[in-house]
Amino acid sequence: MSHAILMPLALIIFFLSALLIVRAITGVSFGLGRVAPGPVAKPLLTDREAAMLLVLEELLPTARIHAQVAMGALLRAPPAPGRRTLSSDRNYFSQKIVDFVI
Repeated sequence: MSHAILMPLALIIFFLSALLIVRAITGVSFGLGRVAPGPVAKPLLTDREAAMLLVLEELLPTARIHAQVAMGALLRAPPAPGRRTLSSDRNYFSQKIVDFVI
């Protein structure tokens, strides 16, 4: 191939690669297709839960209060007679959340 054909082809490949890299880093699509939106943070506590936490902290000043605790951190699955404990036993409650633990 001649130099006259290789140079424009190399420039096209370079600019397409640059666009794809910018798209991957920033999430800007440049009309090349849709980019899935990233996760959006939400408040840890609702307004009512935040108010309740303040009340609990005033009522129990020496207690340690934890908010939004996974039940999997508090409980373990009991051993089943005659079989080993399965992960499905724990999955029953592990993803559930307790508002407050004192």
